[in-house]
Amino acid sequence: MKFNKFFIAAMACAVVFTSCKKDENKDNGEEGTPEKTGSFQLKFDNFFGSSDMKLKSGYDTTSFDFTTHKGQSLNITKCGYYVTNVKLEGPSGEVHLDPVVSSALASEVKGFYHIQESVPASQGVVLSGIPEGEYNKVSFNIGIPESAVTEGAQGGILDVAEGAWFWSWNSGYIGLKLEGTSNSSGQEVGVDVNKYDVELHVGGWKDIGAMVNNVKTVTLDLPEEIDVKEGLTPKAHIVVDFKMLLMMADVDFSTTYAVHSPAAGQELAEHIPHIFSVEHVHAH
Repeated sequence: MKFNKFFIAAMACAVVFTSCKKDENKDNGEEGTPEKTGSFQLKFDNFFGSSDMKLKSGYDTTSFDFTTHKGQSLNITKCGYYVTNVKLEGPSGEVHLDPVVSSALASEVKGFYHIQESVPASQGVVLSGIPEGEYNKVSFNIGIPESAVTEGAQGGILDVAEGAWFWSWNSGYIGLKLEGTSNSSGQEVGVDVNKYDVELHVGGWKDIGAMVNNVKTVTLDLPEEIDVKEGLTPKAHIVVDFKMLLMMADVDFSTTYAVHSPAAGQELAEHIPHIFSVEHVHAH
């Protein structure tokens, strides 16, 4: 009788233990098999019309690299933009959202990418932890939405001390920046500016009162489906045409040479989604 009681108790414990293990396996995937994931790279390549982007080192008003749609000369000394809220979509309803985390600790910041022409390494954004499958569309924000950042000191790529393009807690971050010189610019010598300077700063993240939200979403269809698998990193080559931005906003440097507020950059911001295109994709 004692043996039977002991045997029954032992069997009950075994059933409970087995049940718990099954539940744990379900939490970790089907029958304990973790979900397979892969990675995908967005390669941003800046252009001015048909010419690859070229930065001029230093202040130069004697020779110019580019000409705008209005026939105005231009040297570019700085250009870049913030990319965040990246989303991949597939033909059968697959969706992957790149995690976005803001924090005062640099090690915790995720999902914010500062693409700068002067920093080649910044132009390749590798997304990881993507569920295996086929994807044919990518979207992302240009600029940093207010909802993505908690108020207070920010770390890492969002840290002003580390070079982040930040205005204030009302205006937010500068989402896109183009700087240079043009002998058509109406800029006169002033504090921290030279004659003929061009500074176009497009930003703003609020839709309240007199504030303007210039954070824009870019949605791009991939020319062919990419297959995300473990051990592979397919790539989308994305071209960004800054000459098209100036043309679509019909920028004339004689009158538009210093954009430093959300309201002043609204016209430029409206055309940002149209200057991005996918040139090609690499399957591996």
